[in-house]
Amino acid sequence: MNFNRSRKFRRKKRFYFSTDIKSALVCLLLAALFVSIIWFSAVYYLPQNPHLFSGYLAETIPLYKTFLPREEDILKDNLSVATFHYLLGINVTNPTTLIKAQIPVFNQFEYTPVIPVTPPIDKEPDDNGEIVNPPLPREPSEGGLVGKTILIYHSHTTEAFVPTSGIPHTEKFDETIVKVGEKLTEALRNLGATVIHDTTHHSKRHSESYRRSRETVLRYLNSGVEFDLIIDLHRDGIGQSSELGRPITTTTINGVQMGRLLFVVGQRHDSWRNNYILAQSLNNMAKSLYPVEQESLSISRGVVLKTSGNYNQDLSDKMILIEIGGHWNTLEEAINTVEPLAQIINKTIGD
Repeated sequence: MNFNRSRKFRRKKRFYFSTDIKSALVCLLLAALFVSIIWFSAVYYLPQNPHLFSGYLAETIPLYKTFLPREEDILKDNLSVATFHYLLGINVTNPTTLIKAQIPVFNQFEYTPVIPVTPPIDKEPDDNGEIVNPPLPREPSEGGLVGKTILIYHSHTTEAFVPTSGIPHTEKFDETIVKVGEKLTEALRNLGATVIHDTTHHSKRHSESYRRSRETVLRYLNSGVEFDLIIDLHRDGIGQSSELGRPITTTTINGVQMGRLLFVVGQRHDSWRNNYILAQSLNNMAKSLYPVEQESLSISRGVVLKTSGNYNQDLSDKMILIEIGGHWNTLEEAINTVEPLAQIINKTIGD
């Protein structure tokens, strides 16, 4: 009897030992799955959001934020949200994805939010988003840009001017850098250029702006149109207050107060030097056409090299990021810079 009880005890012990192993294996599998998800999220999302961890540090250590370059001082992606989106196909910032996940028939329809801005008149994409018709040439006026084709777009479409709009970002595009792009388009067309002003809203999520604008630029480049200049037009975000920001981004030319120019080149690609040559050509022309005795009052703040990104400039040697003024300038001051900038472009790439 005692022998049988001993055997029974050993069987139970083996059973419990087997259960422990199973539990350990399940835990290991779950851990491996978790690590795989985190690894995939990092590999997939970090290249698109290179400043993710800088954003986290800025939230944890507020002083760190003051040392960040402007393009890093952005809204942060949440890695857990990104993982949730990857696993379930639901983007918590976009309610339509939840509806599509629960009611599959809605996947057959594409919803595009209504944006209060006139769509670009030169772009005619087909159902696949490809541009099937190149921009039609307009009747050229007399000017050195006849025969030149220029693309203007905005990675940060919501960049506004605080004295005008009351806030640094808004989707009222008549108060943002989009309006400045509209005026620059008119000025360049008056000089004979064929100009496409793309007003696609790229900054619905600020951290995805450059990825979205990259898709836009690629559609144009793949359309067969040869561009002589591609401008990503911005305004700067420098200065924690008007007293600190305005002296840096404001000047007076011929009695007119206007926003100063800044040319930005990203070094995170092999051919950045070609973009740098273009930027320096524009910068030198600006200082030649609008000379001042004091460098801090020049219409151009110069050329800034950024090691933190490429700003999609790896797509073309003809690409340049131009800042007009800053968020402490008025919209009118930024628009005042348009005519001088058009002349700078005219003298730089025109015949």
